[in-house]
Amino acid sequence: MDKIIDQNRKDEIMKALKDSGFRMTKQRDLIVSAILEKCDSPVPPGIQEVLSKVQEQDGSIGMATVYRTVEVLSRLGFVSLIDQGDGFNRITLADGKITIHAFCRCC
Repeated sequence: MDKIIDQNRKDEIMKALKDSGFRMTKQRDLIVSAILEKCDSPVPPGIQEVLSKVQEQDGSIGMATVYRTVEVLSRLGFVSLIDQGDGFNRITLADGKITIHAFCRCC
C-alpha cells in the first residue's frame, strides 16, 4: 500500500474478525489495509475504489470478496456505509464521532 496505515487500528480489526470466527486470509488483510488507506482521503471511497486498490496487490480478488468483507466490517461496527441513492455505497471508518456527509444531486 502506498500510504502509511494505522497498524494498531488494522490489528484491532483483524483481531475482531478472528474473534468473530472469520479466517485470517491474505485477501481480508489486503482489503482492510485498502479501506484504512482509502478512508484517509477527504472523499469516502466506494467499493470499486477499494477493489482497484486491492487488485494492484492481488488481481484474483473479486468484487464479491470486497463486498462480503465490507459487510462483515460494517456488522462489526468498524465501517459505516453511506447510501447515496445511486446504487453505490461509500465507506467511512466508524470512529464513534458523528459525521454528516452531504452530496449534491444536481451536478
